[in-house]
This record gives sequence, structure tokens and C-alpha cells, in this order.
Amino acid sequence: MRSIWRGVVSVLLVVEGLTGALRLAGLLPTLQVYGPLTVGLLLIRGLISALQCTGGWWLAGGRPTAAPIIRAAMIASAVLTVLETGLRLTPSNLDPTFRWWVVAAYGVYAFSIVRGVRSGKSVFGVRS
Repeated sequence: MRSIWRGVVSVLLVVEGLTGALRLAGLLPTLQVYGPLTVGLLLIRGLISALQCTGGWWLAGGRPTAAPIIRAAMIASAVLTVLETGLRLTPSNLDPTFRWWVVAAYGVYAFSIVRGVRSGKSVFGVRS
């Protein structure tokens, strides 16, 4: 059962990392239009996306170094989601009515993954 969950979480992390990179790539041509705070947040999102993709790949391979990378990436991503989506500091096509619902759902998702790869006995079969 652990290998199934590990596979699901690793795929989710890789897909999330790649979609974040694609979003950043789509905004690169218009980056000069945005202010320095927005550009900074977008670049930080790119770094976090790379960490998520790497952590997911390493989790799939069963590397013990995956757990701390995943925890750091998910905590940083949850905080960044509050800034990007909740406070609308970066461009998004999300309806403002649902932004805090999306932030809350992402927070639950991130907390679940952080809890699953916590130190000691890991739900996903990888220890830190």
C-alpha cells in the first residue's frame, strides 16, 4: 500500500512542478510588465516548482533525501499560494470568489504531504 501512495504522491509532485514551470514559461514574455514584487514571487515559484519536481522524482526512486526536500518545497509552496492566490499578488485567471477556497484546499493538500513524509515512520515509505 505504501508503494501505491508513494507513486501517487510522486506523480502529483512531478506534475505540480512541471505545471508551475509551464505557467512561469507562459508569463516570461510579459514579465517586463509586472512590478518587482510580482516578478520576485514568480521566480520563487519557479524555484519551488523545481524542488517539487525533484522531490517527487526522488520519492519515486525511494531516496531518503526526498523527504526534507518535499517538506521544504510544500511548506514554501503553501505560503507562496497564500501570497499569489489569496492576496492576488501574481496574475491568475481564478475567479476571486473562490480564491480563499483554493488556498484552503491547497493548504490541506500541502499539509497532508508534509505529514506523510515527516521524520520517523513515513506514510510513503521514505524516511528523512
